[in-house]
Amino acid sequence: MDKLPSEILAMIFDLVPDQSLLICERVCQRWKSTILHEKLYSKKCERILVQKPELIPTFAHHKFQHIKSDPNASKTFYYKLQRLSPWNLKDESKLPNILTYICKAGEVPEDWIQRHNYSGVYDMVWLPELNYLICSCYDTIQVWDMINYQRLNVFEGKLLDAENEKATCFYGCGPALVTGTSRGRLQAYDLLTSKRIGETDLQGYEMLSDVKGYKNSLLCVDWRGLLIQWLWNVQDDGKMTFKLLRKFKPPLPPNNPEELLRKYNSRFPERLVDFNDVIGVTNCNDTFCIFDIKTCQIATWIRNSGNACELYNILCLQVIPKLLIERELILELELLFELELHFFFKFQIPFKFELLSELELLFECELLFLT
Repeated sequence: MDKLPSEILAMIFDLVPDQSLLICERVCQRWKSTILHEKLYSKKCERILVQKPELIPTFAHHKFQHIKSDPNASKTFYYKLQRLSPWNLKDESKLPNILTYICKAGEVPEDWIQRHNYSGVYDMVWLPELNYLICSCYDTIQVWDMINYQRLNVFEGKLLDAENEKATCFYGCGPALVTGTSRGRLQAYDLLTSKRIGETDLQGYEMLSDVKGYKNSLLCVDWRGLLIQWLWNVQDDGKMTFKLLRKFKPPLPPNNPEELLRKYNSRFPERLVDFNDVIGVTNCNDTFCIFDIKTCQIATWIRNSGNACELYNILCLQVIPKLLIERELILELELLFELELHFFFKFQIPFKFELLSELELLFECELLFLT
């Protein structure tokens, strides 16, 4: 294929499925240049517009006529279009049933508004085994029944926050709402009664930035990047107990570890974490780390260095298992920057990652209940 003219190569690439096309871009510089500079993505966008004229306002809003000559911008826009839900906006009978609920529960204290730079619904956890949605709204954390669309409980800020210890993050596991606090410990409350049913001891950890759960395990990260893993259990009397499994930091790469160590160990309040029984993920500013959750001895560090999103911090992340075939696991790792990026990873046993693609996927979005 190296001897084929670029226009012939472009015709071939035009027939290649999207995921394979992304891999083709990484084969060699000529293939990448052909895919981008023969305006393949711009042509793909134009075909979508022909097939779906209802998207004319979307093309206009994103100034497609101006960006179509830019190969990278066209590529970005094409994958945004691929993520759009296939709703027929002209046929009301085919629109999803959109239910909107007001989560605000009473007046928000003025001192809370002054101390926080966010408002409204700003975080949520889905509990599929119970069909519960746990969401934070202003100074409350609320439990919603997503079968009957009813609010089951409201955790008031005065319950979760003491004078010298504030709730800083939360997760739902089993029958409990588990909060991480400004003094580095976990506190558990019954989801329906708000009764405190367990807590960890104060052990001198920094403020907890995030907590996530998987099966009967919880993984926390504090301001300094220390990862703390707990095993939880609910006793016959309804009490929740916590057993410290380990505390650790991800291993550093062999090249230039001092600079990364200094950066990772600095105090950073917006740290995030997620994990399953294979990998863990955490971040610091614009850098994130994927590590082997079983041994915590192997890690891959990736810095957000794309031109479109350079210096943007990671706002949220999630690990989603996609496919398991023999000894190969396809994982999808979603990270929301101030611009949104999507990463696909190919995971092989033994522990090895290969970054397959990096796509910007920013669209205006709203949180809606869809049925």
